[in-house]
Amino acid sequence: VIEKTNLTPTSTSELVGLETSISPNPVQDELFITLDNKGVKASQLSIEIIDQTGRVILHNNISNFEGFNVLNINASDWNSGLYIVKMSNEKHESAIQKFIKI
Repeated sequence: VIEKTNLTPTSTSELVGLETSISPNPVQDELFITLDNKGVKASQLSIEIIDQTGRVILHNNISNFEGFNVLNINASDWNSGLYIVKMSNEKHESAIQKFIKI
């Protein structure tokens, strides 16, 4: 299966009812991913961080979350460069955001 990823400067979001953001950008040591599903309980969310070679360097599944959540990710050991955060749910809806590691 080949999946096309659009690398435009803006994020794409098809996760209905879920607002997401990443900060800071660029990141040096810690990356924060905020998830706000406005009080609606989500059953499953998959988060992947992909480096510029296409390698998944972090994969995390979150189950049964609701409200406002902040994920704190240690990025201090990662190489400098462009990274993609891909979030997808059980309905195959997805959101993609990019950040730079300095």
